Amino acid sequence: MNRFLAAVNQKRLFARLLLDRAQESGGQRHLEQALLQGAVTHLRLAVQFYLCEVAAAYQCRDAVMATSPGALATLLAEMDKTPGEVSEILTLSGEGHSWLNHLFSCHQTISLAPDVMLVRHDDANHISAVTAPEGEDWSLIGCEQVEGWLTAFDEMVDRHRGVMVEC
Repeated sequence: MNRFLAAVNQKRLFARLLLDRAQESGGQRHLEQALLQGAVTHLRLAVQFYLCEVAAAYQCRDAVMATSPGALATLLAEMDKTPGEVSEILTLSGEGHSWLNHLFSCHQTISLAPDVMLVRHDDANHISAVTAPEGEDWSLIGCEQVEGWLTAFDEMVDRHRGVMVEC
């Protein structure tokens, strides 16, 4: 059995639980954003473990080295393997407006210290605005965005696992 499968499933579950709680946060913006950032982090980890799962499914000895879609493709190309799953992941990661690219961008942004605090309020329901690195401003993540990313990831994983062949 692929040792990464359980890790992917666990992170998918954790992302779903945090998203569900964020949707029930009752307008408490700090709580909602904390839960959504946690969901994004778990979803990003699920993607990372999934890259390793795909590498391991194709008998890659260094599956843990599949740290990005490009690294996964390189590892498998060195073994003369170019599975459709990897092509799809590469395409999604390279398209500027794909769910996977947005997930990566959002996770990168929330993982960095903000450059400048623009506004600070003492209101418990107000989140200070911060400047984001070039690209999307992910300072306020929406439940619908994360729901879309998680659903798209779940569909992709389930589809791939249904056809993935261990070589």
